[in-house]
Amino acid sequence: MLRFGLFGIPITIEPYFWLTAMLLNFGALTGGAEAVPGLAAWLFTVLVSVLWHELGHALSYKLFGCRSEIVLHGFGGHTVGIGGAALPRGKSIVVSLAGCAFGLSLWFVLIKLMETGVIPPFQSLPQGGRLILFYMLEVNLVWSLLNLIPMYPLDGGQVLFALFGRRRMRAALIVTIGVGVICCVIATILGSYYLLLLPIMMTYQNYERLKQVPR
Repeated sequence: MLRFGLFGIPITIEPYFWLTAMLLNFGALTGGAEAVPGLAAWLFTVLVSVLWHELGHALSYKLFGCRSEIVLHGFGGHTVGIGGAALPRGKSIVVSLAGCAFGLSLWFVLIKLMETGVIPPFQSLPQGGRLILFYMLEVNLVWSLLNLIPMYPLDGGQVLFALFGRRRMRAALIVTIGVGVICCVIATILGSYYLLLLPIMMTYQNYERLKQVPR
């Protein structure tokens, strides 16, 4: 387990973070020695992208005068406030959306740097550079958009819960379970077992939580 600080924000990286990151690029694991550079580029990209996303949440907390900590774990990462009362609804929504905003802004900046020639064309970059740039563009766009899906605990689900409020938690859970079922159907049609696994787990967790909420 690795612990350090950045901008005054405590950060913990759990061992399962690396394991899950490697499994996400299973092809590199089975590609032998030739796939090692690709796997290294992928792990670097996942670390930077997930940490950058979580910094969006943490720095938003800091903007509102709240302390927070970042934990990178087996299913990505999360940022939680430390002490103090819960943020008002509007500020809570800003914090939830800040991670995706950071990811999309990084994707946009990389695109602009390529268009202006600051970053050389793909074909002129070394293999490692091409892989990192490709992965950075893919991860920060796709993962940011997926995180906006209104399914808890994704950022979109956090926004959904904030909009419904504590008094309508049951309704929020029913909505996020419905979204999870739709995502399961879409993942099945696409034939993606990884995309199917995540909504199944999230939907089950939300269903269990729903059973504990009084009618």
